[in-house]
Amino acid sequence: MGLALRPVEWFNLASTHGPSKHLLHDDFYGDDGTAHQPEIPVVDPDLFPAPKLSGIADDLSRLLDMAITQWFLADDVVNAINNHNPETVLGNLMSRTDESQNVWVESTCLQICARSLGPTATDWVRSRYGKSPEVLYWWVSAAAACMPLDDAWDTTTAAIAKSENVREDAQSLGWFRSDRTLEWIEKQFPSLEIPVTQDWGRLAAISRITWSRVESWLSRGRPLSLVALDALVSCFHYDTLNLKRIQPKLATDATESHMTETLDRYVGVDDVPRVSRTVDRIKSNMSAIIGDGP
Repeated sequence: MGLALRPVEWFNLASTHGPSKHLLHDDFYGDDGTAHQPEIPVVDPDLFPAPKLSGIADDLSRLLDMAITQWFLADDVVNAINNHNPETVLGNLMSRTDESQNVWVESTCLQICARSLGPTATDWVRSRYGKSPEVLYWWVSAAAACMPLDDAWDTTTAAIAKSENVREDAQSLGWFRSDRTLEWIEKQFPSLEIPVTQDWGRLAAISRITWSRVESWLSRGRPLSLVALDALVSCFHYDTLNLKRIQPKLATDATESHMTETLDRYVGVDDVPRVSRTVDRIKSNMSAIIGDGP
């Protein structure tokens, strides 16, 4: 193959296997299928372009092909899918998942359920639980959007309870954007014997943490106090794709001076470099942290 696929050839393979496969990876091909590092000349690439959205928006099958080729499902592709009959879309997603037995394809199909189908996909999303553990994160995105809340929540937390990587799988709870997640975090600490990484703070921020809860966690000390501080940082420092997408803010009626006094008081009882540096960052960005949030 010589890393010299023509754009439509790349598109056809990526729509079947996903763009993460080594020889289809974005190290070698652009989003439009252009070969970036061909080992041999690409033959007539201009005569074999990859499809453009404007040309396939009415062709559901080709539209879903395009969705699968994308590293990140684009809004304009989702909007085009939304113009098609939901039941027809679901039927196509079910067939593709069954026929491909491909984790990338299934994860994309679940994302489409989450962003396009809602309750139409309830039964199918429920049926996919546990079929491919590798796609738990995207399964939860669909469950949170398509299934009744209690059903989706209970199934997700049960899966996380059995996980060998609780910290990583717990990030899927961010799809609920709910204080249920904050209560769940409280129950995990300090009993959860894993490092308090910034992931927990990111999850708390995405889950709409409030200043009253931050104060509560600070008063309870480590490890929840560290999660609270990291959550405040995640209300202005958007260093992951999910944070950039959501851009959470801290809901509060407290004044900045009260918040500053509370943070300074906490530093007084936990004055270590990690804490003092984090509090300084928070105080310097207080106006960016506060807001109603999306």
